[in-house]
Amino acid sequence: MAVIDLSLSGTETDPAGRWAPLEPEQGLEGYQLLASTRACGVPTIVVSGVATPDEIRRAYTEQGIFGYLEKQAFSRHGFLQMIEKHRQRAGGPASCSP
Repeated sequence: MAVIDLSLSGTETDPAGRWAPLEPEQGLEGYQLLASTRACGVPTIVVSGVATPDEIRRAYTEQGIFGYLEKQAFSRHGFLQMIEKHRQRAGGPASCSP
């Protein structure tokens, strides 16, 4: 199981070796990671504080996510319930080659 923040963005080092955020158009790491988990058949929970209702709907229909959690309304109890729900449904570990 994977938990992915859709607003995940990467960093890179500048010429002086300091960490710097990637340019906004490059900051799609959360979506790229989501596509990878889907390709590998890994059940995925998305966590986001910036997703629109349409983005959430698309994540369920196009990416086949297992669940969605809103950052602002995050509940540890709700998260643990979602994990348990998955554990009860799981048939075995997924495998994927890089």
